[in-house]
Amino acid sequence: WVGFVESDLVALDTVLRTNLDALLRGGALPGGFAPLSRELWWWWWGRIVQLDAAAFHALNAAIAVAGGWWLHRAVKRWAGPGAALGSLLAWVVFPPLGTLLAWTSGARELVAVLASAGALLAFAQGRWWVAGLACAGAALSGAETGLLALALVAADGIERPSDRVAARLPRLLPSLVMGLAGA
Repeated sequence: WVGFVESDLVALDTVLRTNLDALLRGGALPGGFAPLSRELWWWWWGRIVQLDAAAFHALNAAIAVAGGWWLHRAVKRWAGPGAALGSLLAWVVFPPLGTLLAWTSGARELVAVLASAGALLAFAQGRWWVAGLACAGAALSGAETGLLALALVAADGIERPSDRVAARLPRLLPSLVMGLAGA
């Protein structure tokens, strides 16, 4: 049986008793424990889709697997299969991953990982606008991922060191602008 930890249970119950309008005006929870993105996540999946505890944990696990897989594919494109396997293993043994999977409140961070890995993969595949949308999604998931576009600037500089700024702008501008807008 998979359940909620006490803090998740209290927070989720509070969010589910709050209507969407009140949630958007100020949130259901005081302080910085659950930013609006986390409250909206719980509200959508708990109230509209009506997931139970096991389904919340399964959803978090699916997001973690997808984020690891996308990271693997991006690293494989840039650095080869050995480095890709290393990145996947690093994600699997990443110490906070267990906590993120154990608590439903870890979903916000897992979504940030998924959006970040999606931005890296889209950028590696030359899908500049998709990478920009993923940068915006990552920035909305947490302020710490607002700098993701700078990682793409570094990756572009490593992959194409001889390109001039004018050649880089079409690739980097969507990620920089949308990432900033999401922050």
